Amino acid sequence: MDTDVSSLEKPQQTRVEEGLYAGQFPQVVAIPEAAAAMGDTPDERGYYRSRFDGKLYAKVYVRGQGTFSDGTPLVLGEKRYFQVQPIEWYPFMVGEGKGVLVAKHVLFTCAFDARSNEWTTSYIREELQNFALGCMDARTKAHITELPLDNDCVGLEVVEAGKAFFLAEDNAPWCVQPVTWDGVFLFSRQEWLGLQSPARPFAPTDYAKAMGAEMMPNGYGTGWLRTADSTATRAAVFGYEEADSALAPTDSGRDVTTELGVVPVISVKMPL
Repeated sequence: MDTDVSSLEKPQQTRVEEGLYAGQFPQVVAIPEAAAAMGDTPDERGYYRSRFDGKLYAKVYVRGQGTFSDGTPLVLGEKRYFQVQPIEWYPFMVGEGKGVLVAKHVLFTCAFDARSNEWTTSYIREELQNFALGCMDARTKAHITELPLDNDCVGLEVVEAGKAFFLAEDNAPWCVQPVTWDGVFLFSRQEWLGLQSPARPFAPTDYAKAMGAEMMPNGYGTGWLRTADSTATRAAVFGYEEADSALAPTDSGRDVTTELGVVPVISVKMPL
């Protein structure tokens, strides 16, 4: 395990193919016929099977705003079902026989933690492991490998109350965080900014929208990065803001108790 995830920031990153699918997760809102024929009893994973098409669905009571992919509006508190589908990933090679899979969409929402922006002990880090255990097929699980993640953000420029400053150990001791070994993780802010593509088109699935995922007017989503931000209870986020009539990457963070979108990243042996 000698690959350093910092290689994600370097130009030699290489997309290896389009349309790689691995694992399954609820994504697209059910068509009316499937919802009308939904079974009453969930399976061990909490999924329901529709008699209309025999496929599995997750049930959510809507807490977001906007419209689903079929054009129907989200209605607060309404019960909706979402079809469990293969997850599409952007695959990148980061070394010989080693790669990372980046989810193509915001898949779900989650709070970073209840009190702290420390990635090591965070609630979201645990949830990502649960995501992989529950959604990945046996072959993909067998290919997951751990990487040493650089979680420090000393020298990172952040914005608080409209003022920009650089994080340093003396003014932001929480920005000094230990290296962790993870097979499933979030991008750091540095990695996300260095990943010129596909960072831009992350959009929420219908399932994530129902869970309250934020979406910019252009369809892009926002979500968590694992990097600490301007206070000990804020973490960095990805997303885009209007700046001089153009879109620019957001340079602000959010309170760790906020529910935001999640784009999982998985380190794997390649090829799958």
